[in-house]
Amino acid sequence: MQIGKKHGRLGPEITQYLNEAGFSKPTLLQETVIPAVLEGRDISVESGNQRGKTLSMVIPLVMKLKPEHLGIQALILTTKPEQAQKSVKYLKKLLKEKKNPEDAVVIGFTDLIKKEAHQLENAPAIVVSTPNRFIDHIRRGPVDLSMIDYIFIDEEENRTEEFENDIFFIFSKISRQFQTVRFSYPDQQNGDRISQLLKRPLFIQKKDFAATQNETVFSVCKGTDKTEMLSGLLYCLGAEAPIILVRGIEESINVVKDLKGFKLQGYAIDAKTPNDKKSRYFSLLRTQSVDYIVCEVGGFADIRGENFSHVFIYSVSENEHLYEIVRNPEITGYELKEVITLITENEAVLLAEIAQRGKIAMQNREQPRDIEMFKAAAKRLIQGMHEHLDQEEFKKIVTAVKKAVPFGQRTLFASYLFQQAMGKAPVAQAGARKPGFTTLFVNAGRSRDVSGSELKAFFCDNLRIEHSMIKDVRVFDNYSFVEIDSNTAERAIEVLHDKDFKGRPLVVNFSRKKPERKSFGPRRKR
Repeated sequence: MQIGKKHGRLGPEITQYLNEAGFSKPTLLQETVIPAVLEGRDISVESGNQRGKTLSMVIPLVMKLKPEHLGIQALILTTKPEQAQKSVKYLKKLLKEKKNPEDAVVIGFTDLIKKEAHQLENAPAIVVSTPNRFIDHIRRGPVDLSMIDYIFIDEEENRTEEFENDIFFIFSKISRQFQTVRFSYPDQQNGDRISQLLKRPLFIQKKDFAATQNETVFSVCKGTDKTEMLSGLLYCLGAEAPIILVRGIEESINVVKDLKGFKLQGYAIDAKTPNDKKSRYFSLLRTQSVDYIVCEVGGFADIRGENFSHVFIYSVSENEHLYEIVRNPEITGYELKEVITLITENEAVLLAEIAQRGKIAMQNREQPRDIEMFKAAAKRLIQGMHEHLDQEEFKKIVTAVKKAVPFGQRTLFASYLFQQAMGKAPVAQAGARKPGFTTLFVNAGRSRDVSGSELKAFFCDNLRIEHSMIKDVRVFDNYSFVEIDSNTAERAIEVLHDKDFKGRPLVVNFSRKKPERKSFGPRRKR
């Protein structure tokens, strides 16, 4: 049965889950598939590499999961490590508010079989696994399959006979009725063995959620510094898998280098980049391990089938053919949200001519303001903090900050760290030497029995420094001054303050300069 027209409307609960996952708007795949899954029918989706597949599985599961601790209620079967990690990431995030986030586990992508067996003994509600590893655990036993209500199958583009056999074996071990949702590639749905396992399925084809060319927004952002514009847009848009198009390899290298200064990481590819490298880079992009991919214009057509939401055209091409390419749904994957061209004042006329020749309606996009960038970066940092924070390491850092940073300066300290995280504040270079010498104040009580050579030797022996690193020692009745190499001054205070010197604790600190005397004109003679 083909999909009906009633699908495609999402209710407020689904929209809320999308927002909690970090998305303001559903993809066309999600608009079509999620309502269909919630109806309870077996479904076969011709999804290919369309964006939105992960949440099309995760959101219905979170909504339909029984709150009681009953055992394994759902299986997500996939051979793709990045798909497994994304599924568990979003499951834990959405289950945190409603249920126990530990109800979702991933197995099959490491050699830690004993650890996986222990996880399965705890009867998690959702298991994300490779088919063959789940079969291993069934055979090792005992794995309780009596409560399974849902199975999601995420197929490879080149599905193997072994994969089909594994799916058949798993299905044969489950005696109760359950819902099956299958995500496949074009031409895999009809007549294959897996389709025989589905009961009166609803078929959702690519054309049922394909975007038209008019749904892609073409924008132009004007400014003087393209890298700053680009970094702001990458922070604020929250673009999923963005592509940056450049003219040549030299420009692509420069873009990657410049964006590193804004704490944004990415890779550059071109027509000569090996396919295995491209696949690895896009895998990192899909899992948000990198922020973007830079691609030469000539190699853009070679990345067919990869998912990306935004294309940034870094250099205006004199030929409108580039815009013909990015408007082609066979290349963009049907769901390209926005094409943003970055221009300077001098390029505005050229772009206007291109838009007129290519009949492209372009809208102006404002540069993100600093406050918008800070908000977006803060949201990103908070999300990373919740996902990756090591509590023990966090406690150590908090203790260190309390000791090292005065209470009144901690807000400024946090602000400066935040600016550094966005590449908007300079970082002190490790190993950079301070020029000259610094004067230290030294007090060990009355110093009539202390000589300058003794004090100098004491400093050199305890700090393990050369005598040349101390320029001068001046001894007075009650205190002394030591001129020491500026790079050693702080360590000298840390090591020698309160250290015993001739039976008395030593006081070592930075010397305060004597304030200059204010002059109020010539002094009168008495």
